[in-house]
Amino acid sequence: MDESPSLKIMSEVPNATPAREVQAGGTIRFAVGSPTGLRSSTWRIWSAKHTKNVYLAARSIAGLQKVSLHESQSWSHSFVSDERAKPFVSPGSSRHVDIWPASPSFGEGWRRGYCIIVPSTDLRPWPQPEPGDIAFAPLPGIGYWVYIEVILVAAGTTTRLVFDEMHLIGSMSLVDGSEVKVAARRVRPTRDEAGRLALAREQALAQIASMPNPRLLLRPDANLRLGVFGSQSDGTRFWADLAVVPPPPGAATICTGRPVKVPTDTSSVPGGRLGLGGSALSPEPGSP
Repeated sequence: MDESPSLKIMSEVPNATPAREVQAGGTIRFAVGSPTGLRSSTWRIWSAKHTKNVYLAARSIAGLQKVSLHESQSWSHSFVSDERAKPFVSPGSSRHVDIWPASPSFGEGWRRGYCIIVPSTDLRPWPQPEPGDIAFAPLPGIGYWVYIEVILVAAGTTTRLVFDEMHLIGSMSLVDGSEVKVAARRVRPTRDEAGRLALAREQALAQIASMPNPRLLLRPDANLRLGVFGSQSDGTRFWADLAVVPPPPGAATICTGRPVKVPTDTSSVPGGRLGLGGSALSPEPGSP
């Protein structure tokens, strides 16, 4: 935690939208970019009315997969039911993609819940503006990633949290007076981080190429997106929101604004691990 007054705040960037504030049982929808320009997938975070359970999902597949941050402190990334999981998992396999214990507090009353990673070069134009109220974090600039941090704040916490180059997307009050903060911060990845994510994306594209009618999935107007899952050095899980179709003419290469040496080992990111996700994120206007 840092109270320095010299921090650069992402909210000073044009096109950043005001932070949303909701009560227990409410929903915040958010994305990186702008409604009519380059942007990421839309995400939604919501909570239960009578418990401290918090849920997170890409809007287009919220009825299929979600991340659950349970007040029991057993957290998970799962298909929403065994029935919905059947087409995607082998018989007898669990519907849970990952289960892990809640992250330890990193300061008095503060705990990281989840992180969505959006590389600037994986932003794409949407065919049409998406309906509904969506809070947009600003574009990070070439060579940067956006980390959208889901942060849990215990009731009665009196300290402040300030990230360098941060934009507050929204705040959600929970039933016991605790809060969830959703904040975007700009991060410059290392060459290894960018290379590992680039390789994971290429492996996912190879899987798509082996599917029936891959050209339909890879056409630019389909705007298909991929999720790559993993964990960071402190155990916090992440979801990298990646584009499938090539970037617009003149855009930088996927995952980084700089040339990278792609490593051959994809078992981990520095201090963590990286795994290929099986989730395809495609925009569905009008979904929850």
